[in-house]
Amino acid sequence: MSEQIVETRQCKQCGQPFDITDKDKEFYEKISPVFAWKKSLIPPPTLCPSCRQQRRSTFRNERNLYRRKCDFSGKDLGPAKDIISIYSPDKPFKVYEQKARWGSEWNPLDYGMSFDFNKSFFVQFDELLHKVPLISLVGQSNENCDFTFDNNFSKNCYMSVVVDDGENVFYSNRVLNRSRDVMDSYYIFNGSSLVYESLYINNCHDMKYCFSCTNSTGLTLCSFCENCEDCIGCKNLVGKKYHILNKPYTREEYLAHKDQLNLQSMREQAKDLFATLPVKANTFINTENCQWGNLTGCINCYYGFNGEDSKDVKYSAHFTGVVDCYDAEDICYNVSLSYEGQTIIKNNNHILFSLFMMESNAKCFYCKLLTGCQNCFGCISLRNASYCILNKQYTKEEYEALVPQIIEHMSKCWERGEFFPSSMSPFGYNETIAQEYFPLTREEALNKWFKRSEYEVPFPKVEKILKSTDLPPTISLVSDDILKRAIECEVSKKPFRIIPRELEFYRTNNIPLPHKHPDVRHAERIQSRNPRTLWERKCAKCWADIKTTYSPEKPDIVYCENCYNKEIYW
Repeated sequence: MSEQIVETRQCKQCGQPFDITDKDKEFYEKISPVFAWKKSLIPPPTLCPSCRQQRRSTFRNERNLYRRKCDFSGKDLGPAKDIISIYSPDKPFKVYEQKARWGSEWNPLDYGMSFDFNKSFFVQFDELLHKVPLISLVGQSNENCDFTFDNNFSKNCYMSVVVDDGENVFYSNRVLNRSRDVMDSYYIFNGSSLVYESLYINNCHDMKYCFSCTNSTGLTLCSFCENCEDCIGCKNLVGKKYHILNKPYTREEYLAHKDQLNLQSMREQAKDLFATLPVKANTFINTENCQWGNLTGCINCYYGFNGEDSKDVKYSAHFTGVVDCYDAEDICYNVSLSYEGQTIIKNNNHILFSLFMMESNAKCFYCKLLTGCQNCFGCISLRNASYCILNKQYTKEEYEALVPQIIEHMSKCWERGEFFPSSMSPFGYNETIAQEYFPLTREEALNKWFKRSEYEVPFPKVEKILKSTDLPPTISLVSDDILKRAIECEVSKKPFRIIPRELEFYRTNNIPLPHKHPDVRHAERIQSRNPRTLWERKCAKCWADIKTTYSPEKPDIVYCENCYNKEIYW
């Protein structure tokens, strides 16, 4: 992506300098909305890309689920009942369960507000946010997936996030494209199955403790392997079978070693081996002119992370099938011209500064939870609506006359071109993905004026809490009584329970019970990923300049793509 720096700004939050390029300005002009034949230009950002991402991330709670009452009761649903929600019971919002949210017994336009030019736009949107009912969980067409968030067309999932057409997925994050039987894993896709404690697994089967493997079967403790079968403790192998620590064995020798496998000893041996082998600066597959990492089938994606089949994307993460998008996370399936968005899903066009925009929206700005809407500004939970401002209906002419006045008013209030401030988030900083990517202690978060949730989830009654050291060494020795007890995490000391479907998974796959709380296991997976930061390094072989997600302080042997390919494939 050939760009020229035209301006260097100082981030108003962290104070660090950041650049604005000619391509950036072209994009901001391209997406600037037009009202009554007059373009309302979007100014360049005042925060650096990292702080912009942090601000957006404070609005997405993925993994903290709570029991609370549904705030809706009607003839179709009966009296209010207990529901599972991303909003804790102490949050001052109206929350409807899925069926009520999509039901016809209430109308979001009934909460419409006239714009008040004596108040800032963000203040008025926050007032509306506390009036309009919000949906308890995001997701559609699921079966037996009550304790999940942002799951779609999936079955039998528990405590998992962003599962698309999956089945039997537990304690996992981003399991996509018809994958099934997945436990404690991250970014599993393209029909992968029987995956445990693994990350970035593409079209694989029977994978345990693996990282970034493709088209493989029966791997344990392997990294960066392709088209491999029955390997243990291997790295950078292509088309190999019956290998242990990158050395070949006969089938009989391999099976004998596998039967006597000491997992901890093999983990340490594999770690020593992996330290001597190179890694590729960035993980790209069929890409053109891209930077950052984990991109497949992308063109002109700069500072893009975990993206597929997309073009002209910048400062974004977790995107699939998008074009012309900047500063967005979790956007997918035919989305274009999006800027400063969080969770924009399916057939959305020209969506700016918005959150959780569902299917088939167009030309919507500063909105949340809209479906099938066009030409809306500052609206919440609308369905199939047009020309609305703060959930109030206008004619086309009234809308196009009023919105430019509101935007001009936002300029006077220093709001124009800014995403919603974190102070408006329904969640505490520690509940959101911001804590994962930008971890802060309680004191640090409060000093930076972020909110914090102090709500503690009541722990269910159990007969006994077992120390992890008292657990049986093998799953064959575990009785069903474990379902009535809790386990004390060996790290956090926080108790956690085993559910029946989870126990069945461990038994079927001969996996011992976990000794760590699901939150600790998730945190460890997150820490094993490279950060969303590009550093300049030298290729360890040809000494060419490279940009990589491996920091210069890390001891990894980092090769440029050309040197890595020669080493591994040629």
